Amino acid sequence: MRTDSASSPRDLRRWLPGGALSVLLLAGAAACGSGTPAGQSGKTPRQAVLDSVHTTESAGSAAITVAVSVTGTPKLGNAAASGQPLNLSITGQGVYSFAQKTGQFSVTIPAAGKSPASTIQFRTIGNDLYLSTPRLTAVDGGKPWVHLSLSQFEQSAGQSSGPVGALSSGDPTQVLQLLHQLGGSVTQGPSAEIGGVSTTEYQGRIDLTSGTTGSTVVSQQLAQALGLQNIPVDIWIDGSGRARQVETSFSVLGLTIKAQEQIGSFGTGVSVTAPPADQVADGSSLLQSGQLGNIFSLG
Repeated sequence: MRTDSASSPRDLRRWLPGGALSVLLLAGAAACGSGTPAGQSGKTPRQAVLDSVHTTESAGSAAITVAVSVTGTPKLGNAAASGQPLNLSITGQGVYSFAQKTGQFSVTIPAAGKSPASTIQFRTIGNDLYLSTPRLTAVDGGKPWVHLSLSQFEQSAGQSSGPVGALSSGDPTQVLQLLHQLGGSVTQGPSAEIGGVSTTEYQGRIDLTSGTTGSTVVSQQLAQALGLQNIPVDIWIDGSGRARQVETSFSVLGLTIKAQEQIGSFGTGVSVTAPPADQVADGSSLLQSGQLGNIFSLG
């Protein structure tokens, strides 16, 4: 794997946790298990994984939990980009309606550098994204929420390493669509129980150079900046053909990133309302000026 890149130490700090969170959701695309669960017999491993995208979304809605760890000392080539080693654990949870494109999600980020621990709240209603974190009040006039066009936010997240990426919307479809970028062979592993459900594991690699899905979970720009061409992915699929768990683990720029997403409680109720208008600021200017990205930076 190529480890040299155009990223500066400052860029690397900005990438965390934004890129780490994006990679975290990326992990949600994979799952692990063995044997052939009911409903999967007769399919090749690749077809079972590809079919799981539609089957999972056809469930209507789901609960989502994510966890990502980032450890190591950031490096730029062979030079240390920071004298301080990182040992971060970021978690998130929420619900999402595939049918209504609506969900709510919270991400907990640990204290790092000069930044205290914080929780970021996200609400997605169609193309409307609302986000709230204590650090917002310093730049948005004191209002607890900001509103953005989801498409505008995703485009920005896909073109830079600053703002939190697709994880911010709690939209697991971003992760599932990455499965269409499987490169090389896909293998079937052993069976495993995930959340009390019998599953089969499939292993493959996501090609980050093709960009065939247009996903912003890990954009081509970010992948190129980090020197990533592909990453391993494990997908656990249940007997109904739905993705239950996704994991990935890889190293880049001196850091080891391990990420996992679990999808379950299919058909769960999802009711999301927009915050009161007098508590919401327009986040477009914050996004364009880069202030929104700084809100999620470490240190």
